[in-house]
Amino acid sequence: MAMDTSSGTTHQERSRCCFQEWMQLQRQDLTLLQSLHKKPNHNDQEEIKTLIRSCIAHFEDYISTRSCLAQEDPSTFFAPTWCTSLENSLLWIAGCRPTIFIRLVYALSGCEVEARLRKWLEGTRNNNDDNNNNFNSISSGSDSVGELSPTQMRRVDELHMRTLRAEEKLTSEMASLQEELADQPIAVIANEMEGIEEMNEEAEMALKEHETAMRGIMEKADELRLNTLKELVLEILKPPQALHFLAASKKLHLCLHQWGKWRDEKHGRRSYYD
Repeated sequence: MAMDTSSGTTHQERSRCCFQEWMQLQRQDLTLLQSLHKKPNHNDQEEIKTLIRSCIAHFEDYISTRSCLAQEDPSTFFAPTWCTSLENSLLWIAGCRPTIFIRLVYALSGCEVEARLRKWLEGTRNNNDDNNNNFNSISSGSDSVGELSPTQMRRVDELHMRTLRAEEKLTSEMASLQEELADQPIAVIANEMEGIEEMNEEAEMALKEHETAMRGIMEKADELRLNTLKELVLEILKPPQALHFLAASKKLHLCLHQWGKWRDEKHGRRSYYD
């Protein structure tokens, strides 16, 4: 089901409503993910898979709604006023870099390995480890992102390389589109105008064409974001690992949003995102 943005009257308000609803869903999903993870017996595979599919569906709905809104005005999603200055400084083609998902997997895995190594060095291994001096035996179970198998890690690395190449291709497309502003026809139209406050039909048509191309690149970037996330949580990670990863990714996003609000308030910047 697509998000409801009917409460807004202008395109700006509808776009802001879309983002606010998405953030609210993020909070709800995080609560559900954390609650399920804290259950004494949280290894019900079907329950975990259902929640994971729900999180993916919410992301798909957000992308779909945003794509519809972008048909009217795509440029607003490249510098959204409903996001904080911190969030906007991190944007890549109207969203996060898809490789962020994979870097988060690496970070979570590395932190857990370090924690287990520290625990081992401090001599606080659990009873099951007392008869085994091999560090690899120190494990909290396969439900953690820190417990990726060699095959899983290889697949994550392969996904990382493929996603990096796709990112570079879209970055190049975006750079070419931006450079075209100094080329025909927009630069010529601007040069031939008598004043800077004019807006004629020719300029309007040229900008519309430019925005159509922007929307196309944004949709490609959204598709890459979605496909990267789906391959990671539906194909590579085990359901309990995906549960852990999704909770961490949503918490990171929500924390950055809140930290950005605090920083904007600290520097006296007016907020449009509440």
